[in-house]
Amino acid sequence: MLLNLFNLFGHYFWVISIVVSLQVFWQSGAVRERCKSDVEFAIDDSKVRWKLFLWMCAPWFAMGIGQRFGGVPTVWHFLKPGDGNPWVALFFLSVFGCWLLAAYWVYLRDGANAIVEHQLIRINGLTGQVKLTPNKVKLVVALMLIGGIAAALTMFSNHMVVPIGID
Repeated sequence: MLLNLFNLFGHYFWVISIVVSLQVFWQSGAVRERCKSDVEFAIDDSKVRWKLFLWMCAPWFAMGIGQRFGGVPTVWHFLKPGDGNPWVALFFLSVFGCWLLAAYWVYLRDGANAIVEHQLIRINGLTGQVKLTPNKVKLVVALMLIGGIAAALTMFSNHMVVPIGID
């Protein structure tokens, strides 16, 4: 039973990730109320959420295409990008592209303000929910990018042990 779940996870991680990405459409109560009373804000909120959803899903669509049509057997193969598979390379190109877009939007455009205004990130600290500011958003995004870069460097170093033999 556990092996079947592991195989299911390995074959459909990209679908699970797209479903999890749908959470971007769950508005907080305050945003829902503001959308009801401010049509312009509601339109902007919808645009921002769709943009973020598409950015979040681009790598998962690339992974899904690689697994369904490109012959990449499982998600575990994506953890070894140094093996030279072009579909894995496409996945990482989409990840890096999303990182560049996110950094540009947050640091050089109005992304940090939009994230605060539309309450797209919620952080809970030791004393409850943290009130976000654009500077806190920039810090969180920087930490996320640093973590992602560290993970990518680890994967590209080819020193990861992954369960590739499981299909």
